[in-house]
Amino acid sequence: LALTESVVKMRNTLGLDWRDAFSGLEVSENQLIYTDDRSSAEVLFTEGHKVSIGENSLVKLRAFDQSSGLDVSKGIIRTRVEGQEPFVVNMNGEAFKLSGPGADVQIILNGQRGEIGV
Repeated sequence: LALTESVVKMRNTLGLDWRDAFSGLEVSENQLIYTDDRSSAEVLFTEGHKVSIGENSLVKLRAFDQSSGLDVSKGIIRTRVEGQEPFVVNMNGEAFKLSGPGADVQIILNGQRGEIGV
């Protein structure tokens, strides 16, 4: 985690307890990240992708073949795509491959209603 602000929690997929997350914490595939009201987090992926997680969000970090990505359960996510490999976002059972170095993409998911903007 490159940055955390206010209340950010993490847990492993099979774990039962949520732990406080903090800047500098190593994250890996299948970890869940939750942000509370007026909270945020930023994740830097090894490929260079940068993901900002807004308040009241829940995401799961993923790896797909050669690409990194995440499952979005709820919230507001902003992604800056870098490198040659696409960044994969799963939302409401659909996978979206984001590509194009420097692309800035915002994802909003509220229940079954999702939006992707570039």
